[in-house]
Amino acid sequence: MIIVALLVIISAGVLWYVLQGSTKPVPTVPSTSTATTTTTTSTATTSAEATPRYLGMHTYQCDKEVVLTLTPSSDTNFIKIAPVGTATYPPASTLARKASPTGARFEGEGAVLTARGETVTLGEGDSAITCSPIPSSNAAPLNFGG
Repeated sequence: MIIVALLVIISAGVLWYVLQGSTKPVPTVPSTSTATTTTTTSTATTSAEATPRYLGMHTYQCDKEVVLTLTPSSDTNFIKIAPVGTATYPPASTLARKASPTGARFEGEGAVLTARGETVTLGEGDSAITCSPIPSSNAAPLNFGG
C-alpha cells in the first residue's frame, strides 16, 4: 500500500514538473562559437539585404519553340527565369511574387509570369507565350495551384 501511494505521489510530481516546464520559456545557452549567424527574411520586394535561397531548376517547353527554366525561391516569393542553351529569350531575370486571386503571379524587369497548376504564361508587353513542364525523372513539376 505504501509503495502504491509513493508511486502515485512520484507520478503526480513528474506530471506537475513536465506541465510547469512547458509553460516556461526555454533558457538559451550562449554560444562559444566565434562564427556569426545572420537570419534574413525574403519578402515580395527586392532588397540588397535579403538574399533568398532557391530550389531546383525546372525546364519548360513553350510556344514558338521557346525553352526556359524556372527556379523558385524556397519561400516562393521570387522566381528566376532563364533561356536554355544559347537562346536569348527570355532574358535571364528574377521576378517577384505579386498578389493574385488565383494561381500565382510574378513580375519584374518588364516580364509577367502567371501560373495555374503546372502551366505558366510568360508575357512581355502585348505578347505572351504558354509553357508546360518538360517531364523529368529527377523532379516533379512545379504546381502553382489555382
